[in-house]
Amino acid sequence: MPSLRTISHENGVSLNTAIQAYYELEKEGFIIACPKSRYIVNYKPLRQSVPETTQPPVRFAGEEDEDLITKVYSSIEDMSVTRFSLGVPEDVLLPIAKINKELTKAMCSLPGNGTRYEDP
Repeated sequence: MPSLRTISHENGVSLNTAIQAYYELEKEGFIIACPKSRYIVNYKPLRQSVPETTQPPVRFAGEEDEDLITKVYSSIEDMSVTRFSLGVPEDVLLPIAKINKELTKAMCSLPGNGTRYEDP
């Protein structure tokens, strides 16, 4: 594996970012740290557990689409149900500061402050 300084230089990131990335890889078992020497790839297969499968109930004959829609909307408050269609990532997972910075940069540099659809 490349050294921390090489990773930092080649990817244009700080040394602390490279250290954190290697730490995460080591924590997940992808690499092994050799103290004061180097990092090596861990070739041992990861032992991941098989996810559980569910057995959803069979749709009852005669159950109307409107009844199903009502069930979905009535389950919105149920925290044990994961609703992927309503999913919105938490703010901490989004790079809000970077997005705002790039939007401001675009508004300052683009013609019409970035509101034009076509070139003038």
